[in-house]
Amino acid sequence: MLRSLASVMERVRAQTIRLLHVIPLVASWTIKAARHHIIAYSWWAAVFQAPLIAFVICWLLFTPSPGFGVALLAFAAGVMAVRGDHFTKTESVIWILIAGALCFVELRALNEDHAAQEARIATAREQDDINRRLERRQFSALLASGNKLLSTEKDLSQTTMNALTGGESFCYVEMRQLGNTQSIIAILLQRGSNPVQNVEVQVMDIDLLKPPVDMASLARAQRNFSIPFLRVGTYFTQLFQFTPDASTQSKKYNVTMVARNGRFTERIRLRLVKGTWLSAKRVDASYYSKRFGLVLEEIDTSVDI
Repeated sequence: MLRSLASVMERVRAQTIRLLHVIPLVASWTIKAARHHIIAYSWWAAVFQAPLIAFVICWLLFTPSPGFGVALLAFAAGVMAVRGDHFTKTESVIWILIAGALCFVELRALNEDHAAQEARIATAREQDDINRRLERRQFSALLASGNKLLSTEKDLSQTTMNALTGGESFCYVEMRQLGNTQSIIAILLQRGSNPVQNVEVQVMDIDLLKPPVDMASLARAQRNFSIPFLRVGTYFTQLFQFTPDASTQSKKYNVTMVARNGRFTERIRLRLVKGTWLSAKRVDASYYSKRFGLVLEEIDTSVDI
């Protein structure tokens, strides 16, 4: 790019030098012709017209800024107004040519300035469009980053809240035969990724609720437990242990559990099959977050829930 610019400058300099050589020759030829009466021309005309012709030639080669041509045209008009009665025909023709050339130079300068202005406006509009698109992309990226940050904060808040309340974890009662004995142990277990806290357990022995049901039979049928904390994992809390009568072939229990994160209801059915107590259980959850439904169902063979 620097080489091309240097080449252009060199061509401009060469044309300027040629022009500076041509102007004195033209002026000298004009004066000699006037002296020899080839054309009727005066020194006064040469004094004014020679510089104007030089400007016109320069501006025909290199377009000036708008206004220069009008200024010289006004100057030429003033000279013509003052010395109009003294012009020869040759001087009048030259003045007309100079005025026409100055008008042409000014019109071309105005057109080129208008084109340059349009180009600058188009460039400014294009740059504005680029800036607006860039701002929109940056704003979109900022919104995406903000949404991601809000989502992260929300997830962290939800994780913290779940850890405090228990989230969607739940607890249930498991009843299993204790070894080779006929004793059955009832334990409280936890399921889920968060601990369950402040658990109130009520185990109701349905077989003891025989009509007529009164407060005494209700008190004999139910057992109540308070468990402050159930940790995550396979840890269990023993609630009670009992040994059914030899004539008992099945047992029914309904369990109600209330924790910090919701309410859980469980149905447990036990059946003695070939000396082994089999169990079936079904747990329904009703969380304080408005979610509810079946969360656990485990059934041994030959046991109806």
